[in-house]
Amino acid sequence: SGREAGPEALGTSAEPRTARLIAPGVHFVAGFGNTTIIVGSEAVAVVDPGLFTNGPRVVEELRAITDLPVRYVVYTHGHYDHAFGTPALLDDAEARGHAAPDIVGHVNVARRFERYARTSGHLAQTFDMQFASWGVEGGDVVRTARYCPPTIAYEDRITLDGLGDRPIECRHGLGETDDHTWVWVPDARVVVGGDFIVSSMPNA
Repeated sequence: SGREAGPEALGTSAEPRTARLIAPGVHFVAGFGNTTIIVGSEAVAVVDPGLFTNGPRVVEELRAITDLPVRYVVYTHGHYDHAFGTPALLDDAEARGHAAPDIVGHVNVARRFERYARTSGHLAQTFDMQFASWGVEGGDVVRTARYCPPTIAYEDRITLDGLGDRPIECRHGLGETDDHTWVWVPDARVVVGGDFIVSSMPNA
């Protein structure tokens, strides 16, 4: 098929991984876990930086759009394909002399990460079997994970106003997981839904 084997295959997609402008200052990057880049007048929010292997690609897409600092990394939930590309964004901030972004998520994200860390051997072995189509090391998604829990954890909803002229709202709901967030960008009338919406049914 020409696709890479192993978890690196998730860095590619049936959709081209080029940021697409979907509303003024709101850019969508398609992938196994989609990424949304929200640009304000002073700073940027990155929603769902994806897998660890996707992080550098997210930075590449981001820096093709703007040199503004990343103020927030927002997790819609704590699954590996949504919340583990953060290290590349932290490294980019350090290299540019920017302050490290705040990481925003529901309070249950940190609990999920703690559980993943305690059970990582089991998860890696399970992923080796569940994602065998990636190659013999599907569990490398777990083995290469760096856990970056939220520095701002909320329970019901929170408004983030550090982008300059563009507040964004994070709201909790029971979606694919119990730590799920959906993001509302009022001025652009954009919802970032994470895995409240998935491409297959049922999502097993």
